[in-house]
Amino acid sequence: MLDTSGERIGVKLVDLGLCKLVGGKGDMLNSLGVGNLLYRAPECWGPHTEYYDLKGTQLGVYDHKADVWSIGLVFSQMLDAEWVMSDLMTLDLLTNAIRDKAERFDTVTASRAGIQGLADIINSMLQKSAAERADIESVSKSIGTLLEMAEREASQEQDQSVKAKSTLASVRTAQ
Repeated sequence: MLDTSGERIGVKLVDLGLCKLVGGKGDMLNSLGVGNLLYRAPECWGPHTEYYDLKGTQLGVYDHKADVWSIGLVFSQMLDAEWVMSDLMTLDLLTNAIRDKAERFDTVTASRAGIQGLADIINSMLQKSAAERADIESVSKSIGTLLEMAEREASQEQDQSVKAKSTLASVRTAQ
């Protein structure tokens, strides 16, 4: 993460725990004191023994998909250069978020993202229910596919540019 508060831009490393997934699926965690409140996934709000959302997901019990939520918020914030959840920062709205009653924040649209695939990836990361949220493996695969498509498009555009320059040179030579 970048820190621009000082005279120089600083880089801060953040461990979201996604590396646990590489070694295999870990046990569910149930600590509420983990992570930044602003990036905390919905399932991390509420005591782990009492509250369930309307889909039956036990709140306060979470796995690696809580990190996927956090990264999704970071991606969305990078697109907009502003905090995507600013309307949800009052205590009442956070309480409602726990109980699945909160107003939904705007989903990322293709016009904001510039690329439909990117909007789809971010929206899959910001599903309120952890069961419906993408896992890091599918996010990584989707981003890889999107990058490959972008590289192919860039290569095709470069080929078209070379052909156009060649045609223009031929026309000039013929004149």
